[in-house]
Amino acid sequence: MFTISIGYLLIGITKIYILILLGVILIGFGTSFWHAPAFGTLAARYPERKGFALSMHLTGAQIGIQLDPYNWWVDLRGYSWLNHKVLRLWMGKCCHHDRYSYDYNRGFLY
Repeated sequence: MFTISIGYLLIGITKIYILILLGVILIGFGTSFWHAPAFGTLAARYPERKGFALSMHLTGAQIGIQLDPYNWWVDLRGYSWLNHKVLRLWMGKCCHHDRYSYDYNRGFLY
């Protein structure tokens, strides 16, 4: 997460193209530090259903990517920080509910 933060900070404060590229590289490093261990953890946790576990992980990521413009809209509209946090907690609960409440023997646990 530190490299992602530094990358976004670098992109935000610089006007030099090479430093913008360095910021993008730092962001890429940060995301690769997260996804590689997550894939290994999911594969070890669900050895008989590796493909399904990885697909659920990537599906949650894609849902987050699709909802991100709405998050920016909420930011730009000037809603209070409390309303914004409640909205993000709700979306996080929806996106991660499947991953944490699915039992492969009994199905979804509600």
